[in-house]
Amino acid sequence: MTKTLKIALIGIGAVCIAAVICAALFLVNQKPPQWEPLREMKQYKVLLEEPILEIEEHMPLDSADWAVFSDHDLVKMWTDFIQSAEVKRIEKAPDRKYTTGGGPGVATFKTKSGEYRIYFYRLNPEIDEHGVPVDDQPNGEYMLEIDGYFYELKNPKSFPFYETFTAGQERHGKQSPWGSRD
Repeated sequence: MTKTLKIALIGIGAVCIAAVICAALFLVNQKPPQWEPLREMKQYKVLLEEPILEIEEHMPLDSADWAVFSDHDLVKMWTDFIQSAEVKRIEKAPDRKYTTGGGPGVATFKTKSGEYRIYFYRLNPEIDEHGVPVDDQPNGEYMLEIDGYFYELKNPKSFPFYETFTAGQERHGKQSPWGSRD
């Protein structure tokens, strides 16, 4: 065997050993997901820095009913939620363009500097006597989608969507992307 071939084989072996060691260190140093405050996540930290001018909420995409409001008490429910909520990353979310069954519900927060969204999915919704999910019931658990990952809520009962959605519609009428529905 030539000297050059020996050096190449030793080099390849060294690279393989280094790759195995790096992979092992990476796997050993993986921390399990931890609870973290929602307010500390970059996009929500920015959202809380200025007043929310308006909130637009809509059920999953299979519903045209929206609620649009700027009532101080309803906005406060959301800011309190964002301040106090804790989330834990579960898994990477699939690309939403391949979602079937209506997709996520959305709360959009409009400020002077832009719009911020919370996407959510309801887990184990209540089912009516015909086997259809009952969308206006606040019971159940929620999973948030943030930056392409699913997050579990530590206290799902604190999620204000259904309460503010119902109050917003009662006060300002049902809205849709095409205007008022009342």
